[in-house]
Amino acid sequence: MRTAILDSNQQNIKYLSDLIKGKYVQWLVSVYATAFALATAVYDEFRGDVDLLIVHVETDSSIELAKELQDYFPHIRVIFYSAATDCAEKIFRAVPTFFLRLPFREESAAAALERVQTGYEEDIGRTLTIRSRNQKQKIRFSSIRYIESSGRKMFLYTDNGSFETYMTVEDALGKLPAQFRQCHRSYIINVDRIEKYSADGVLLTGGELVPISRSYQGKIKEILS
Repeated sequence: MRTAILDSNQQNIKYLSDLIKGKYVQWLVSVYATAFALATAVYDEFRGDVDLLIVHVETDSSIELAKELQDYFPHIRVIFYSAATDCAEKIFRAVPTFFLRLPFREESAAAALERVQTGYEEDIGRTLTIRSRNQKQKIRFSSIRYIESSGRKMFLYTDNGSFETYMTVEDALGKLPAQFRQCHRSYIINVDRIEKYSADGVLLTGGELVPISRSYQGKIKEILS
């Protein structure tokens, strides 16, 4: 798990780094003193391949940065910490996993890291990880409505927008759970999202009409029945 700490206080950094190394030796930890340095690393160096931000709330800008990164990379989890509690309402501009009060209490800090680790492990069975426009994206299976293949490209249409990547239909089916079925040589549908079946295709709950080829009609009808 790749973790980025935003803090200029060396005592806080040492505490968190030692705690992580003692409990989760497989985690990769990077430290940044400014919001600009962190943003540059996440966008340009890691291209979204960051799983956890641990952010010292010293100014509102650190909260806004966490929110901005989560908006762009929804898979990123955030732990905020601060000596003050008047920021508690503001931190919910983002989607925090945990809030810690300074000075650190080992029991609380350990619980925050454990919650992140548990969520990360659960996500492995709930999400599809892809590269879209050279950025890492983790997409929840439940949010995917259908997938379209066009040449070497694949387009995933989800509740959170569309994503473009390079993958074959066969590769996608190998990574997706059982509710995803091929209905055409170029289309995969989430059968949990089917609203209506007709001769023209499959109508999904989002209003999309996805074509179904004759060779797949029997299988889709069987699933729906």
